[in-house]
Amino acid sequence: MVEPIKNPFYLQPIPQELLELLFVNREKEMEQAKRILQSDDSYAVVSVLGSSGTGKSTMLNAISSLSNEKSDKAEPSPDLGFDVLKVNVPKPGVYLIDNVNTLDDKFVLSIYQKLSELGDKKIFFADELRRSPECVHSRRNITTHASIILSDNLTTKEVENFLKVRMKRCGKDYTFTTKAIEIMSHRARGNLRDFFKYCNEAYTIAKGRKVTPTYANSAIVHVDAELIETFDSAEKEILRILMEKDNMNIGEIIHDLKKRGIETTRPTLQTKFDSLGKYGIVSSRKQGNEVIYQCIYRKLAIDIKEIL
Repeated sequence: MVEPIKNPFYLQPIPQELLELLFVNREKEMEQAKRILQSDDSYAVVSVLGSSGTGKSTMLNAISSLSNEKSDKAEPSPDLGFDVLKVNVPKPGVYLIDNVNTLDDKFVLSIYQKLSELGDKKIFFADELRRSPECVHSRRNITTHASIILSDNLTTKEVENFLKVRMKRCGKDYTFTTKAIEIMSHRARGNLRDFFKYCNEAYTIAKGRKVTPTYANSAIVHVDAELIETFDSAEKEILRILMEKDNMNIGEIIHDLKKRGIETTRPTLQTKFDSLGKYGIVSSRKQGNEVIYQCIYRKLAIDIKEIL
């Protein structure tokens, strides 16, 4: 038997053979799933909800490990009409459906309807937490139990604990300083996949030394370089402006862009902010009657000149 790779920074959905090593701190969610699987009810529809990188596919793999049992009677997977969907039938009467979250709102409504028509089954499906009001309403109508929710807003203490347990189980020394963890957790916005990616890069750069804020900062610059390279010239200029000045309103940013030879309008600039905000690079907050913008790299004191 091949020895499983002991990588505490594993970023992909955790397969069953690695669950014992890497699947940590989900006791409450697993208890919730176990109660449903062990109940006398033959019919259940349960959503496993979270944003990208929160561990929805891994949760389905873990639920499958609870359901695995040898059976002479194999049950075929249902055809739900979308090739992107992955359906696992670990035992007769239990369906685990992954990748519903990859479908647009306009398609997901038909999937919800099909899930409700599968008959006496226990169905767990992974979906995006945030949907249109119509989709959320439809989803709530077809589910029979409380959703299993995987938060995308974990605290620094929570993500640090995930890493500590993983490293211990994998036989690795925990070498991260508290401040380094705080920086990478803040940049990852509580998202586990992003957090582990930054930690992996910092750990690699440190080469066995203590992972300090210097290494954390370098890791963030290395990982985010690819993302920033996809930005257009105006978006990069906005970052340069917000790296130089803190807490600017939209009028001040338009003024500074104009001085740099870039003409824009408020609606166009708002679109740019929405794009940058999606990646957690620019944040906004209300200050009096104004909306103030701030760059995450300036807030964390990370120099990004080399990737701008």
